Amino acid sequence: VLAQTKSDADHYELFGIKQLSITGNLKFDVQPNPAQSKLGSLWKARLKDRQVIVVASTREGEEDIIISAWKKLQQNPKPLLAIVPRHLTRIGHIEALLLDQKISYIKRSQLGLPADITQDVIIGDSMGEMIVYLSIADYVIMGGTLMGTGGQNLIEPIALGKPVILGPSTYNFLELSQSAIGSGIAIQIPDQDDASLEKELLRRMQEFQDHPEMIANMSLLCQDYAAKHQGATVKTLKYLGL
Repeated sequence: VLAQTKSDADHYELFGIKQLSITGNLKFDVQPNPAQSKLGSLWKARLKDRQVIVVASTREGEEDIIISAWKKLQQNPKPLLAIVPRHLTRIGHIEALLLDQKISYIKRSQLGLPADITQDVIIGDSMGEMIVYLSIADYVIMGGTLMGTGGQNLIEPIALGKPVILGPSTYNFLELSQSAIGSGIAIQIPDQDDASLEKELLRRMQEFQDHPEMIANMSLLCQDYAAKHQGATVKTLKYLGL
């Protein structure tokens, strides 16, 4: 058995497995799609100094909290908010939410060549383009962590040097999340009611807005963290005799 982490290895040992090694997570070795990275860089250049917050893989109820916090940020214009839902069937709900609150938005499918974006929100309604969205981010709010669904994988943003804000629910990637928090590349909002959750999220977003040097420092730590966790592919191939 080739386990990702020591805790995984410990669980296998409980089943009596004797031949096992800890090789790490293969996803740290995945190279981002160069075409998507290039497109993201072109968009980022057009955005100039405007801060971009990417909300990656959101689940039901999370956009309401995030948008409410974003509206209270003390900045004009506010950071561009890129909302990328986990399931595209929820695009209609997000559009209705933005229309109801009179927030301007554009969908990714409506964007052709990179151009100036004057809207408040981009809705990620395309499949398989997470690298594009992450490439324009200053930092990422990780979907699936705010409403008790366990979170989504935070390796991609970390590998691209993007600091991460996590909600209280991270059981799907618990060991990775705790390691990222301990390494200073992720910030976790404690478990609390929706109103307090929004208040704390706003505090963290405002802190990143007022102190961009924090983002820059955490970005360097992200890149160092990702580099240190690479190598699982080589270890796996070695054990397979390839």
